[in-house]
Amino acid sequence: MIPDSIQFRLTAIFAVLITLTLLVSGLLLFWTTRQGMEKELGRKLEAVASAASVHFSGQEIDLLFSSPGTRTRTRMRQSLEQLRAATGVKRIYFFSFDHVCLLDTDTLTGSRLMHLQLYMPEIAAVRRGESSYSPLFTEADGTPSMTGFSPLRIEQAVRGGVGVTGSVPFLESIRTLQVRLYGIGIGGVLLGAFLAFLTGRSISRPIVRLAERSRLIGGGDYSEPVRIYGRGEPAVLARTMEIMRRNILQRENDLKAMVAGVAHEIRNPLGGISLFTGLLRESLTAGGGGSLAHLDRIGYEIDHLREITDHFLEFARPRPPEFRLCPLGAAVNECLELMEERIRENGIRISASCQEEAVCADPHHLKQIILNLLQNAVQAMPRGGDLAISCSRNAGHIRVLISDTGHGVPAARQKEIFEPFFTTREKGTGLGLSIVKNLMRQNRGDIRLVKSSVDGTLFELLFAIPNPDGGC
Repeated sequence: MIPDSIQFRLTAIFAVLITLTLLVSGLLLFWTTRQGMEKELGRKLEAVASAASVHFSGQEIDLLFSSPGTRTRTRMRQSLEQLRAATGVKRIYFFSFDHVCLLDTDTLTGSRLMHLQLYMPEIAAVRRGESSYSPLFTEADGTPSMTGFSPLRIEQAVRGGVGVTGSVPFLESIRTLQVRLYGIGIGGVLLGAFLAFLTGRSISRPIVRLAERSRLIGGGDYSEPVRIYGRGEPAVLARTMEIMRRNILQRENDLKAMVAGVAHEIRNPLGGISLFTGLLRESLTAGGGGSLAHLDRIGYEIDHLREITDHFLEFARPRPPEFRLCPLGAAVNECLELMEERIRENGIRISASCQEEAVCADPHHLKQIILNLLQNAVQAMPRGGDLAISCSRNAGHIRVLISDTGHGVPAARQKEIFEPFFTTREKGTGLGLSIVKNLMRQNRGDIRLVKSSVDGTLFELLFAIPNPDGGC
């Protein structure tokens, strides 16, 4: 599963990052500590070597190069041994540049110090009169050691050197530190893996739940709302899915209501057509009059069916707008001409003032919007009244007001007027205002009910003002 893969990958990434961080920082700490301690020990051994080089007088040192007697050599060796014991080093020896041992606390005097060949850079520094120390090395017995060197002078002339070998007592602490670092590293890796698991789980859990909800929604189950899990992107995704679920549910309810409305609205005209067809048959059979009236009634019911079909098609498949600059006065006059017969029959007085304004809209949509509102107004005034249409510019919009003096919508139901299939008429589809609302949105406008009472209804249309150059 993808969510499980996400959690596994997040856990692995976090664990690897923590492991690498601990490993690099541990190695860096170990190397820095070791280098610092090696440097400190090297300086200590250099200091002991310098102290040993001045421990004897120039005459005594000169004797070392001219084979002193056994008693003198023994006395000098004992004195050197006391210095070794006092400083805690492992070995102190004097040597000539031909690698001959002049005095040593460890080996026999006069032997050749072959190991000095390994310290050629350090011996070269001694020849220049400088102190130096060797890198850390491991002796034959496995003991880690270092050697410090200092020049051996006779009357300011460098005649040989002093070597001081010291074991590395800090290595045990280094090893202890290393073991502790390993322990900290292993513990850190385990802790990091655990924290990475928790972090990955906290990130993947909302995704897992959202994936489960998406499967349910994909299967047609819209009953339960999508809960908001986590923060950031998962929360945004959850909110988006909830909006999607509500829209799908609303659309499904609208479609169910539409199907019910289609069945109901078509059933009534079909019943009328069936009734008047039967009456027409009887009239023709009996040779009586009234056939023309029956045909007129059948034609009326067929027109009503055509109107229902057109409304449902407009609601189900609205045509995308093609924006043009449309004069409002011409659109209003065209709609009034189409409604002229109904307006005259109902005795309605018209007042229209929209000659100077133009809006960016789809011409067909604009005509449909105005016509639907005019039809509602005329139907609300079967016994006459006043119908007024005015246009003006207000707060960055072109404002169109359409008012009538007919019977309004009850206050308790005014919030429903733009919902599909809401109607107060016996033979209304309830799609007119819903279609108007959708068309206004498509044409970058809006519609609202300003007021509706027993004294009449007022609708407000808001359109964007066209560009100064007249383009859309």
